This record gives sequence, structure tokens and C-alpha cells, in this order.
Amino acid sequence: MPIFSPDALSLVDILLACLLVIGLPLEGELARGGVLAKVRAGAPGARIRLYRQTIFMLWGLTLPLLVVWAVAGRDWAALGFGIAGGWTALAGWALAALACGFFLLQYFNVRLSPAARAEARKVFSKMDGALCFLPATEKERGLYRLTGLTAGITEEILFRGYLIWAFGLIVPVWAAAAASLALFVFLHRYQGRAGLIQVAGIGIVLTLVVLLSGSTWPAIALHIVTDIANGETAWQATQPEDTMA
Repeated sequence: MPIFSPDALSLVDILLACLLVIGLPLEGELARGGVLAKVRAGAPGARIRLYRQTIFMLWGLTLPLLVVWAVAGRDWAALGFGIAGGWTALAGWALAALACGFFLLQYFNVRLSPAARAEARKVFSKMDGALCFLPATEKERGLYRLTGLTAGITEEILFRGYLIWAFGLIVPVWAAAAASLALFVFLHRYQGRAGLIQVAGIGIVLTLVVLLSGSTWPAIALHIVTDIANGETAWQATQPEDTMA
């Protein structure tokens, strides 16, 4: 097996796949698990450390992957950086736009309506695991936005771009997409049952967007909007009513 290959799995790909499939779950249990426990316990600065650790980890995986892709001389469209044409691709972009509209509408509804904020508080109260990752201070709020931007870019490249490509060299593309989706959902297990249901739902939409459009660009846009809008929605819902304009 070659170290690099333009159109087949190489030794470097095996290493990268092991880091994603084995390393990420282990990192979640060992390193991030300890930080998450401190966040749940209310330790000062713990959520900031969690955000920084997440940003560093995601870019630490994605940047080497992009270097490997370039060194191997691979087609960037195979990683999802192309723009396909046709009605199927248009349907993928339309699905991403509709999903973005849903999350933005949800945010503005919660921001402008006291009744919607009260309902959102009930929903978030059932998502203890997800709440530990959401910002509670203005400083955390700013860094959370950067984390959401990072996750939107890097996770789509890693999961919907690279892993579907790599698995797709061994199994049919639908099976490759399903395997990538399963790992994506598993890595968010800290969010608890209610959070995992939402992660699975958006993960399915993101996967369909990529498969239909043939591109990771609309999925990246949707992922960024989803993460940041959800964080802002949670922020609006959890603020005292007397602070709302």
C-alpha cells in the first residue's frame, strides 16, 4: 500500500481514518470527558477551555487532512469542494436553504416572543447534556460562535467529505454515508437522549444535502447556521425576562 495515492486508500488514509473512528471517541471519553464534567460542576472557566479544546482538536485534524489531500494530488471535488449542476444538486441546495430558514425563524421567534422563550426554556431544560456546551456568559457566547464556525467547516470536511469518500472506496456510497452519520451522532452522545435525537435529525439532513448536491458547501453553510443559531436561541431563552428588549 502506497504512502499517498491520488484515487485510492493509502497508509496515510488508514492513519487518518483510525484517528477519526477510534481516536475521536477515545478523546471524547478521556480528555473532553474531564472538561465536560467540570462544566457540569460549574467550575470557573471550564466551558471556555472546552470551546478552545474543541477548536484546536477539529482544526488539528482538518488541516493535516487538507495537506495530505493536496500532496496526494487528489481532485478537490471528491472532497466535496466542487459545485455540481442539475436538478438533484439544486434540490440539495434548496434543502439546505429551507433548513437554514427554519433555524433562523426559530431564533427570531424566541428573541421576539416571551411565549416562545418560555416554550424554548422547557425544551432546553430537558437537554442537560446539550446545555453544558451552550454559553452562559458574554465571553463564552463569543467563543461559542467561533466554535460553531469551526465545527461547521471542519466537521463537514471530516465527516461528510472525507469519511464518505474513504468509506465509499470500500462500500456503496449510501453505506459510507450511513457509517459516517453513525460516527457523527455517536460523538455527540454527551448531549443525552434528547440532544442525540436532534443531532441525528440534523445529521441526516446534512448527509442528504451532501449526497443530493454533490458538495459540502451547502452543508457547511447549514451546519454553521445551525450551531450558531441554536446557541443564540438558547441564550435568548435562558436570559432573565427583565433583560430582554
